[in-house]
Amino acid sequence: MGVLRFLRLILILEIGSGSTRIALAAERLCTLKDEEAASDDLTRLSTQSLNSLSLWRSLHESFQRFAKCDDGFIAEGYSNVVTKGLAQNWSTVAKLERIVRRDAKFKAFVLTHIDATADVTDLMAVRKSATSNCKHCSLSLCRELAQRASAALGNP
Repeated sequence: MGVLRFLRLILILEIGSGSTRIALAAERLCTLKDEEAASDDLTRLSTQSLNSLSLWRSLHESFQRFAKCDDGFIAEGYSNVVTKGLAQNWSTVAKLERIVRRDAKFKAFVLTHIDATADVTDLMAVRKSATSNCKHCSLSLCRELAQRASAALGNP
C-alpha cells in the first residue's frame, strides 16, 4: 500500500475523531502540487554543482519541505542525489555530518537513500570512501555509510 493511500485511509478513519487529527493527517499528504515542486527541487539538486558545499543544506531543505512525497520516482531521485553527492565529492561529507548531527530524521533519510536504485559505480565509490578515507567525518558515520552502500550492492 502506497504511503499516500495509507495516509488517505488514516484521514478517512479519523473523520469521527475530531478536526484536529484530520488537519494533522492532511498535512502529511503529498498533493500533486507538492509532488511537482519536489520534482522541480530534485531537478535543481541533480544539476547543482556537486562540488558545492551547499548541496547538503539544499537537500536538507528539500527533505524538510517534501519528506511527505518520498515515494516512487521522487524517492529514486533523492537516492540519486544522495549517492552522487557522496560519490563525486566525498570532501563535503563533513558538512553533511554537521546537519545530520542536529537532525536524526534527516540522517535516517540520507541513509535510507543509499539503496539499490542508485548507480552501482556511485555505490562502490561511497563504500570505498567510507572505508578508506574517513578523515572528513566521524568513524560511526563512515561505518553507517559503508554498511548502507554494501547492503545496496548486495554485500551486507
